Amino acid sequence: MKVKSRSFSHLSTIVLVRRHLAESDAEKANRYLDVLHSRDTQEVFDTGIQLSKKGNVRERKLGVNILSQLGHSKKAFAQRTIYYFLSLLKNEPSPIVLGAMGCGFYYLIESDDDRFVEEIVYLVNHHSVYVRLGLVHALLGHECSLAIKTLIRLSKD
Repeated sequence: MKVKSRSFSHLSTIVLVRRHLAESDAEKANRYLDVLHSRDTQEVFDTGIQLSKKGNVRERKLGVNILSQLGHSKKAFAQRTIYYFLSLLKNEPSPIVLGAMGCGFYYLIESDDDRFVEEIVYLVNHHSVYVRLGLVHALLGHECSLAIKTLIRLSKD
């Protein structure tokens, strides 16, 4: 019998984070993440920020993943998160975390908002396929010429 994410809704933010990080089964770990995404609170936002600054790649990726879809379709803290991610991009050493940020931009940035395209397309030359794939996600739906040119270039990758 499958356990639904809602059954974890009574757990605290820190318990959900710890269980997610300890879980080896990705599907089960995502159930904890889904509960965190459903909360659009300052506490969960702050937890995502704190995790994204940790030394451990798994923790940083989790922080980015929490922030990317916080509040689900309400996009809680979206503008703050976009600018925060932009500040992290140039100094983040992990391709896995950078790729997660790219996917996060897809959820956070409206497709008719091209203000951030120029700030992220430089990743097209990144050595990691994870980063380039994240960039593809970030640019999906954008119709400005720079986004389209970049997506065409990445389609040959």
